[in-house]
Amino acid sequence: MLYEREPIPFQTLNFQVGTEQHAHADAVHFSCIPPRYMCGVWVALEPTDSENGPLFYYPGSHRLPELTMYDLGQTLEEVRYDQYEEFQYRLMEELGIEPVEFHAEKGDAFLWASNIVHGGRPVREAGRTRWSQVSHYYFEGGIYYTPVFSDPVTGRLLLKEIVDLKTMEPVAHSHNGRPLSVTKLSDGLCRVSFAAEGNEVPADEELLRVRRELETSRAALAATERALDDAYRSASYRLGHALLEPARRLRAGGPHRADG
Repeated sequence: MLYEREPIPFQTLNFQVGTEQHAHADAVHFSCIPPRYMCGVWVALEPTDSENGPLFYYPGSHRLPELTMYDLGQTLEEVRYDQYEEFQYRLMEELGIEPVEFHAEKGDAFLWASNIVHGGRPVREAGRTRWSQVSHYYFEGGIYYTPVFSDPVTGRLLLKEIVDLKTMEPVAHSHNGRPLSVTKLSDGLCRVSFAAEGNEVPADEELLRVRRELETSRAALAATERALDDAYRSASYRLGHALLEPARRLRAGGPHRADG
């Protein structure tokens, strides 16, 4: 109802104790194209309070732009997740967004958008459990990938091969329902392009076709240049040039010129 698309449960996490996770948004781990079609549902299996590591979140932070490692000047070759967490804290402070703890009763559920900044408070009472379960959902018609290990600058994505836990069937990547072709790269990442529809040619095949035509044109140009070079060096060309040169000079200096 909220996302106006069919939800796809693809992962569950079970917790006996509080996670004590630092501030983060799920969007850096689970994202999709189009963006934001992902959410989490946290269910309390026992009461939580300030002593057993409750969930905390920053209200309204889900409306901010999705933060990637590239926004922090990082690349796939050097990922510093601790810097991402530190930046989230500083960003919330700069924006004046105060954290709120979610104190739940058994059976309460907390649904969060993929980009809301959240985490887990420290467990202050030793030995306290905080039994809970989180289910993560994508929605139909998306390209599902892991941003923290993807390179959006060059279009290389670490795709998530998900299974719909309702049916236990794999879910194909698409863009708003439009089929895609997936090209696996040697580094384990993937590129996606629209699949052929009718006379449409996939982007990777179109690129190969253009490259082949370019090579053919280059070969034809080289052959033409060689033929011209051979012609310029031939005896017949030199003879013709010698016979026509006097006539050319006569025309150039004839009475038709304005200064003649």
